Amino acid sequence: MATTAEPILDLDKWYAYCTAQSERYKSNKPYPHTVVDDFLNRESARVCMEAFPKVEDAGWIHYLHLNEKKHGLNKMDLIPEPLRDAIEVLNSPEFVRSLGVLTGIDGLMSDSTLERGGLHQTKTGGYLNIHADFTVHPHHRNWRRRVNVLVYLNDPWDESYGGQLELWERDMSACACRISPVFNRSV
Repeated sequence: MATTAEPILDLDKWYAYCTAQSERYKSNKPYPHTVVDDFLNRESARVCMEAFPKVEDAGWIHYLHLNEKKHGLNKMDLIPEPLRDAIEVLNSPEFVRSLGVLTGIDGLMSDSTLERGGLHQTKTGGYLNIHADFTVHPHHRNWRRRVNVLVYLNDPWDESYGGQLELWERDMSACACRISPVFNRSV
């Protein structure tokens, strides 16, 4: 009898987390958010990290201007299979329903086009300045971005690298929260 591999993400466990953490998520400052360590199945996260394509490979968008120096890949046919599989789980109806429970936002849906989503990579010397993500989808004007899910796949991570996700006060007076991009952490 063959054994089956563990799922990329235990969706039942994720749903239980979302249910238990909903009020805390909503009250976190300066914006509703949550930080989940060991987010994906550890073996799957490692396989995804090892499959992560190089920015020299075809298809990457190179964001190089005053506010950012980073790279993105949102063409599913160019994303290696382990990462495609993870993206499909994170876009599944079960995962998205759980996000609705966590956030209290009814009617969430995923964006299969991965517009401004997918894979992102910032190399040494790269940056992403303080910004607010777009809220209106560029190809579906009646869609609104309501939730982002980040999963970090870099290991090892040293605090001296910088690169922490900073959540700033609404009035931009100060950074209220710094989140280190450690391996298999989701925000």
